[in-house]
Amino acid sequence: MSTFKPVRFGKYLLYNKIATGGMPELYRAKITGVQGFEKLANFTGVDLRYIKNIQQARNLEKAKGLPLN
Repeated sequence: MSTFKPVRFGKYLLYNKIATGGMPELYRAKITGVQGFEKLANFTGVDLRYIKNIQQARNLEKAKGLPLN
């Protein structure tokens, strides 16, 4: 059983970690919009343990559009 606890990340509520492979991490997420509208989504982030310096992290975020966890 997973010990992952739901966490808010911007407009996403990450509620289940699906997979980890190399740098990326994949989560099942929910987006809540206006008037209670909800949409399920997948959220891909980068595990910061693999980033050597902050400039590399910023470059990756710009180039790939991947948020950093």
